[in-house]
Amino acid sequence: MEENLQRLLKSYSNARRSWESWCFMVNIDVKTVRFDIARHIKNDKFLSHYLYLSLKDYYIEMYKILKVSKNNKDNIFRLLNSFIETNPEKNGQAKSSIEELNKIQPTIKKMCDIRDKFYAHLDKDYKDYIYKGIAVGEDTQCFIVVETAIIALTSRETLQSFLDEIPSRDEFKLELSSA
Repeated sequence: MEENLQRLLKSYSNARRSWESWCFMVNIDVKTVRFDIARHIKNDKFLSHYLYLSLKDYYIEMYKILKVSKNNKDNIFRLLNSFIETNPEKNGQAKSSIEELNKIQPTIKKMCDIRDKFYAHLDKDYKDYIYKGIAVGEDTQCFIVVETAIIALTSRETLQSFLDEIPSRDEFKLELSSA
């Protein structure tokens, strides 16, 4: 597999792993809600930093995938456009993926702004970005669109092999002692 596709898949699996970690720590769409764990993580200085880092890593990894830049060779838009140019006989799914990515441009812009303004540079107006955030449904839609694009570039089996390596938020275990 091409190095750029390998890096795209690595970035995406890192983003999904960080997302699953964050969702576990804040009880987002978990099978078993544990408010005691979420409260403990939030109130523990050490663990709350991991909460922050999981979300930071999520935005940084998604930025690598979604930010259109001359310097980013594994950007999903660049890879899709290259695929379209070199595979004219089987580029329908790639073209459709670009259309779907363009439909979620407001979400992509918010994600990139949060990464730029809060996590990477801490601009003066950083609170305007982090506290607005992105709705979980927007993140979920972004995952769907990105995964469809990755399938267009590789295959469902290739994507699934990377996703299989990511523990689900429902597989994480954390037990709190009463002491």
